[in-house]
Amino acid sequence: MDTLTEKLGDILEKLGQAFLIAGYLPAALFVLAHQLFLFPRWLGSSLSLFQLPAPEEGAEAAWRWVYLVDQGVTTLLLPVLLGILLMALNTLIIRFYEGAFGWQRRFLLAFWQRRNERRAEALYGELVKLKEAYTGVLSELAALPEGADRGPLEQKRASLALEIQRAHEEIERKAPRQQLPRRPSMVRPTGLGNAFALIEEYPYERYGMDGMLFWPRLRPLVDEAQATALVNTKMVLDLLLNLSLLAGLFGVEALVVGVRGGMD
Repeated sequence: MDTLTEKLGDILEKLGQAFLIAGYLPAALFVLAHQLFLFPRWLGSSLSLFQLPAPEEGAEAAWRWVYLVDQGVTTLLLPVLLGILLMALNTLIIRFYEGAFGWQRRFLLAFWQRRNERRAEALYGELVKLKEAYTGVLSELAALPEGADRGPLEQKRASLALEIQRAHEEIERKAPRQQLPRRPSMVRPTGLGNAFALIEEYPYERYGMDGMLFWPRLRPLVDEAQATALVNTKMVLDLLLNLSLLAGLFGVEALVVGVRGGMD
């Protein structure tokens, strides 16, 4: 029981850290920027929870304190709600930056998608075909009845193995650092998307297993220091993506406010 309690405590502690760093921090900066720059232009004053009017010059000190407390509570509460929303949408945000949605690959990022597909085909097209042929020969060998002549298929298998080795060496000479997945269906228009695709493809190519499926079973076997490093890396990634997303939204809003202000 104590061990289970300790594990649950560790999980809750890590979730709290992830929310504070990757969710609350970017949301707080986003809300603060609105409170200082955008809300006064839109609403005439900063947003407040109880919609209290700003104290006029010469107002009593107590009223000023009430107004400041209202502003502070609002500035602290809104990031909590926005941070929860960011954490709930984490998978969708990552997929957005991967360029994984069909409308991104076909329209918005179509140029980069086609460019990466051409690069992947030029680098790995021959290797993919050779591996498919090799797999086909193995299937034929497995389907042969006992006593059948396996010589021609074994020679073909050995020849394909040499061709695959040659293709690997050629690829390593042209591109020592792999940046694109080999399977065409996994190619993405963005660098982040292709990095995640490589993470998924490697265990499949190397061990014939789905890494996403087996990771929960492998996680208890991973050294704790390495597991912590992975969690921290994911936390930093989420922080940067959320900051980038909210900064982009703020930029669009500021542009709209500037255009409307110029028109007025």
